[in-house]
Amino acid sequence: MDNLNSTRPHIKVTPTAWENMKREAQERGISISELIEEFGRRINSLSCLPP
Repeated sequence: MDNLNSTRPHIKVTPTAWENMKREAQERGISISELIEEFGRRINSLSCLPP
């Protein structure tokens, strides 16, 4: 993760979304912040895929 340019935004999610993200991050051995970062960085590459 690029810590030199990191920001501290605040997001609101439902309890269900939080638990899902927490579980997924634990399974991958990463933090929820890293999980969100991975998702955010993949958005453009996902738009290249056919629907």
